[in-house]
Amino acid sequence: MRRLSFILLLSVIAVSFFALIGFTKPAQGEVGSHYITAVYYQAYVHDDHDADIVGIKNPGDWRFGLKSAVQDYTWTGEISVDGARMVDFPDRGWGWYITGNTWFKCRAEEWDGAGVGSPLGWVDYGSDVTVNVAFPGTPVNTWHYGSFKQGDVTHYYGYYIHNLDPTANPINNQFVAVGVPVSFSGSGTDPEGDSLSYEWNFGDGTTSTEQTPTHIYTDVGTYTVSFRVKDYFGAYDYKYATVTVTKVIIDQTFVSDTRCDVGSTQTVGFHAKWAHDNASIVGGSIYVSGTEHVTNGTGWISFNTTAYNTVGKRMWSVTGVNCNGITLYGQNVTDPYIVWDQLEIYDYGVSDGRCDVGTAQTVWMKARYDYDDEVFDDSKGYLSIGGIAATWDAGNGYWYITVSKNTVTKVDYPSPSRFTDTTYALATITGSVTQSIIWDKVTVTLSAVDDTVEVGSTASVTQTAVYQYDGTDFDGTITLNDTLTKSTVGTYYYTTQSISGDTYGITKFESNTIPITFVDTTAPMANAGPDQTVNEDTAVAFSSTSTDAVGIISHTWTFTDVTPQTLTGINPTYTFATPGTYTVTLTVADAAGNHATDTIVITVLDITKPVANAGSDQTVTADTSVSFDASNSTDNMAIVSYEWDFGDGTTGTGKTTTHTYTEPGTYNVTLTVKDAADNSKTDSITITVEAAPTVFPWWVLGVVGAVIAAGIVVTMLLLWRRKASKGS
Repeated sequence: MRRLSFILLLSVIAVSFFALIGFTKPAQGEVGSHYITAVYYQAYVHDDHDADIVGIKNPGDWRFGLKSAVQDYTWTGEISVDGARMVDFPDRGWGWYITGNTWFKCRAEEWDGAGVGSPLGWVDYGSDVTVNVAFPGTPVNTWHYGSFKQGDVTHYYGYYIHNLDPTANPINNQFVAVGVPVSFSGSGTDPEGDSLSYEWNFGDGTTSTEQTPTHIYTDVGTYTVSFRVKDYFGAYDYKYATVTVTKVIIDQTFVSDTRCDVGSTQTVGFHAKWAHDNASIVGGSIYVSGTEHVTNGTGWISFNTTAYNTVGKRMWSVTGVNCNGITLYGQNVTDPYIVWDQLEIYDYGVSDGRCDVGTAQTVWMKARYDYDDEVFDDSKGYLSIGGIAATWDAGNGYWYITVSKNTVTKVDYPSPSRFTDTTYALATITGSVTQSIIWDKVTVTLSAVDDTVEVGSTASVTQTAVYQYDGTDFDGTITLNDTLTKSTVGTYYYTTQSISGDTYGITKFESNTIPITFVDTTAPMANAGPDQTVNEDTAVAFSSTSTDAVGIISHTWTFTDVTPQTLTGINPTYTFATPGTYTVTLTVADAAGNHATDTIVITVLDITKPVANAGSDQTVTADTSVSFDASNSTDNMAIVSYEWDFGDGTTGTGKTTTHTYTEPGTYNVTLTVKDAADNSKTDSITITVEAAPTVFPWWVLGVVGAVIAAGIVVTMLLLWRRKASKGS
């Protein structure tokens, strides 16, 4: 029993060993060459009745022999009755070399110490026992046990088939572009020559079982890639590599001046970084408009531009990259640009290029940027005209100076004489002009054709005038200080009162004075002026142009506006409140009592619009007549027409009217009233039309009742006939 317990203990040890080595179910594929690396043996002697183990009859030794398909017997050596031996086979590298189903034989021999053998020595104890090994069906990396009995000896044996792990060959780290196919290649070896399977984990949640797969990374980053090889029995090995997935990012640009003078040279720059770690790219090639530039130690490229002599905007774009083999790039900034520009004087002028001495004049000019016509105002800088600091006029949109001269002279004003651009620091300007102003006055010379004139007649005066600046003739109008026709006897002194209407608008002058004597008078002549047409409540200006050789001393205007009206004066005014036609009579008289009359007609127009009143909103039932009343409409004169738009496509006329709506709904009714002067006004009301109430069809109940009654009659007739037929 003690030996039986020992056997069970050995079995537990074997099972534990099996668990520790982790047997794995074989995978699919071809199996290579494996080895039976160790054999276990133990023998037990029983009594004649196979009872308890009691030892051997003649104390001595045993030996256990093994013979395989590839190797002859190997003996374990001497074993005591309760001993055990482990056998290793190193002759073919490690154990018995097997590639498929194989076998080995167990053979026990006993040392005949009593002289049974001849000569004395080892004697076979029974015949060979063959143990067949199914391979690769037999699990590897674990012990397999069996036993056989010969006589009173039970032999226990075990064997172990070993499987070695495969080896994965190293895989390469890679630096690749995002979104571009990446090729992977892996390989491995197996000591026993088992076929291998492969598995890639690309580090982004995707895998492949190909040996040389292709994969596309959709996001930048650094990925750990694992490559696994696995043999027929599930043993495996891993190798790892790092794949950096990135692209070139153009994230900054630089220009030395975004807006500069035409003809100047500027500097443009781009900065490049890696997308996966934002590190600046050093020594990478950046192509701008096809030209290669290499990034410096901080990731920048820079170059000088052409000195453009024309106004315009130039832009630069990255057209390609090649940084550490990466040609994929993106850009998260706008392309840099430079505007070559200049200031432009595009409009200018003076308030008066030839003016009166002593008057203030304005010299102005408009400036803008030539590139985009942006106005150069006081927020952009400042400038001078004729050496005088100019002021910005936002209302007129120009720069100006105000100047004045008190003597006859001409002054030139360079526009501008200088400028400062505080916004873009431009120093180039085009379109500069020189503007001039002449301050001038006129010399007037008067002479009388006849210095004695009859009262009421018109004296004649000769007028000569020239400009003092250049002596040319004055081409305007000369107005004297007094009229040349007088109504009273006397001597009158004439000089120049004003000058006007010439080419230059000069009003300043110097003039002599001459006397003219009037000696007689003539009768007056009344003139009330032309007929007039005015609107009601508008002031009418009367104007008498009546004349008299001596002079008119009174002007009287008479007419009737409801009641008689009288106005006096040469130019009185009057407001007519009521439209109509009025005849106005002018009576003029001189100092001698002579008088004359003239009439004019004043037509007063009606412009007051009537007041429309369509009444109140109404709610009615469809197919019911609706009454409309405009009696509350008014006009200052009289309303001559009433027009109604009922809002359903129909119209009507009259101060009062009716209309019937056939469909429920809301209708906007518009009243238009007009007076005789065709002045009109409108007013609107809302008519809400409701559906007529539904009348229950009581006749339906009559029909239903009649049908029920008829059914009862028919039923009774049928029952009567059935009963009658049974009785017969």
